[in-house]
Amino acid sequence: MTRSRLVLTRTRKTAAWAVVSLLVLVGCQHGRINLARSGTTAVPQDERFVFGRIVQMENGKPVKWRANQQLTGCTVSVRNLKEINGRLYDLRGDGLFAWHLAPGEYAIREIHWGPMYSAAVNAFFTVPASNKVVYVGTLGSEANASTMRVYFKTSDDYDKDVEQLKAEFPEVQEEPVKSLIHFGP
Repeated sequence: MTRSRLVLTRTRKTAAWAVVSLLVLVGCQHGRINLARSGTTAVPQDERFVFGRIVQMENGKPVKWRANQQLTGCTVSVRNLKEINGRLYDLRGDGLFAWHLAPGEYAIREIHWGPMYSAAVNAFFTVPASNKVVYVGTLGSEANASTMRVYFKTSDDYDKDVEQLKAEFPEVQEEPVKSLIHFGP
């Protein structure tokens, strides 16, 4: 096979993978929910307003999203432990999320940054039935290039995040209860 024919074959394969990847991304759009972007805060009677933040970190400090993540966004896979299927939720550029969830036990299974990068998380949180507004904290991720692993940690930024919540959603009047993200059972 000549060099030009080899290059053409590789180019076609790369183009085919790009088209397949694009179709997969477009297909995932239908199951995504972005409450924070839509501004919808009217919570159905059987659900709770759950909010927090998911951020990327370098050297223990939050960093801005990379250029490709700003274009394609970031999604998180969340599943009620009593259900088989989960949902994909979009995150904003600052990582803030606001979801309507029924009371129960939940798992954050995977985070996708851009079209090519994802990491398994296996973090958990509880949505109590007693309160309408629930704060689950900040989930930070930090990649270690030498081990090719992503490490997660949680933090409680309640005061800062509640202040931002009240500024963006002034109709949310109830004081949030904490139910922080944790790892393991």
